Amino acid sequence: MSVFKTPGLAYQTVALILMMMVQTGCYFGLMNWLPKIMQMQMHLKPANSNLFMIMTIIGMSLGMFIFGYALDHFGPRAAFGSFLFMASLSVYLLLFAKTTMALVLIMMVVGFFSNGMYAGYGIVVSRLYPTYARVTANSVVSSVGKMLGGFFTPIIGFLMDQYTLGHVMMFFTIAYLFSLIIMLSIPALRRSDVKF
Repeated sequence: MSVFKTPGLAYQTVALILMMMVQTGCYFGLMNWLPKIMQMQMHLKPANSNLFMIMTIIGMSLGMFIFGYALDHFGPRAAFGSFLFMASLSVYLLLFAKTTMALVLIMMVVGFFSNGMYAGYGIVVSRLYPTYARVTANSVVSSVGKMLGGFFTPIIGFLMDQYTLGHVMMFFTIAYLFSLIIMLSIPALRRSDVKF
């Protein structure tokens, strides 16, 4: 397959798959378990989760807009690096939510950083592969990454059953920092001749 044609391309493809795994895994893990997280943290009923889901999605949409601007003006290493680092920290804000208003604001911040990056994967993949392999690369990175990310939801569920909410947040943090390290290791993202 063209996206694994050389050792360099193979590494790049696997690295991008792992980044997509973290992106979708943390997103679905957070959204699927948000009602339970609210129940654990603030003793809210799962039925009352609609407002928080909406605010999270608003935060995500704003994050995508700002991430796109950052990617255009500062490049992928700065854009992904700052968002991944902030996502790794922002999830801990959930531990400090004591009121409804605080949780609304925190969910906007978490949504902003945790899913704002999603807007950049298509353009980054398209720039890193030759024209004949761009659609294949996007398909492989997206489909395999999302499939692997699907395993995050049961892992998070297990952590919530067996451990504390702090351990769940630590899982998110480790995942985002792992993605950050992977992103920084992709040689093509350091090339000055690749325009984003």
